Amino acid sequence: MSTHRHSAAQRAAIYARTSSGSVAFIRGQLDAARSHAERTGLEVVTEYVDLRGSKAQLLRMMADATADDPPFRKVMVSDFSRISRRFDEINGYRERLAAHGVELISVTVSEAGVPVAGIGEYLASQHSERVRRGMRAAARRGFYVFANAPYGYRKVAARDRGTRRYKLEPDPPASETVRMIFDLRLAGASLLEIAAELNAIGARAPAVGRWRGQHVSRILSNEVYCGNSVASRQDMENPETAVRMPNAFPAIVTQEELDQVQRMRRTAGS
Repeated sequence: MSTHRHSAAQRAAIYARTSSGSVAFIRGQLDAARSHAERTGLEVVTEYVDLRGSKAQLLRMMADATADDPPFRKVMVSDFSRISRRFDEINGYRERLAAHGVELISVTVSEAGVPVAGIGEYLASQHSERVRRGMRAAARRGFYVFANAPYGYRKVAARDRGTRRYKLEPDPPASETVRMIFDLRLAGASLLEIAAELNAIGARAPAVGRWRGQHVSRILSNEVYCGNSVASRQDMENPETAVRMPNAFPAIVTQEELDQVQRMRRTAGS
């Protein structure tokens, strides 16, 4: 640690953590943070180290940092993942520290040229974009990319270039209920009238309990029922810009019927 006294704003703490008891891994984290402090003129006044997945020292660091007069104004980590693997938790710690005038810094240098303090956000955005690209590509090849099958269908496992993915197939009698919903709507019935009819005949609802107008509305607006594969929830809400594969699954209704129902919705405002 430096013996030269810096201003309060330049005083820093280091937090290091490993899920194992690896001394070498901890030493690497501490060395990276100390080097960053030396390069940027920070004074390391204390270090906190957690081993074997413990967060006791993390909690101690947070208590010190959120005191009335914290002994440091910056907390250095080798990477934000040392705080947590969940980005909502990382942001929670950062916000709590910032509220007391303490900055959380990742000292990991990105070869892509991303600012060191933003490496966590960069990695998160890169991961999210890879997931989105994968979902779009799978949807274009006609696979169903969501966790739960829509009402009226069941998921059927399929192989895609060595990866386990899913197709959809109609799931009677729910698929017959979907067909009935469209028929009733095309005949002029309202959402509430359709829900009441389904409850009267004892048709199984998509959720626990009775049919409601919102259940009917979701089914009538979902293009999966005419066999389309889409890549995301946003694509379902924005069909003009959606990534889709037509005729990816066995259709319960036709595209023309789905379009007609949407025109009725716009005309009636329901």
